[in-house]
Amino acid sequence: MKVKSVPQVWRDVVRDSPLDSTAKGVAYALTTWMDRRGHAFPGRATLAAGAGYRVRTIDRAIPRLEKAGLLRVVRNGGRSKTNYYIALLPEWATESRRFEWERATLATEKGDFEARNSDTVSPESGKESGYESVGVNRSVTDTTAAVPDDDCGRCGEKRPLPDDIYCADCLQALGEGVPGT
Repeated sequence: MKVKSVPQVWRDVVRDSPLDSTAKGVAYALTTWMDRRGHAFPGRATLAAGAGYRVRTIDRAIPRLEKAGLLRVVRNGGRSKTNYYIALLPEWATESRRFEWERATLATEKGDFEARNSDTVSPESGKESGYESVGVNRSVTDTTAAVPDDDCGRCGEKRPLPDDIYCADCLQALGEGVPGT
């Protein structure tokens, strides 16, 4: 039996959600930039063009996805306005979706999954398949489990990444503080 990828399971959860059609459309468009772990980096304008909406519509829909527990957004305050999107399994997901999510996560770690195209990244995202440098909590259902050691997205040193991208020192330097403190 083939195993779905994380973006495929996430699309199913979004489809089954009570969200409005605009938020679902934005979520579906976002999956076209997701890697096999459910991470994406499209710019807001690129995401808007892909979804067929205006940037302002995207800016209003993304918080609804966050509030529903479907998405975590690490906002980039820089000029590019390219955010880092992480697909999440919401607490309200059914047991069957939780099972699929667990299988997809485990299969992704092993490299055995059905949707090989989710392994490639759209050139519009500005990223090739080098996401391994971004620290990600690979916990199946708990997004607050142990903080992984990985390369910091700013200083490049291998350290615990409290926000999945930057180490605590770089978060302090950026003025954002450490999440949860």
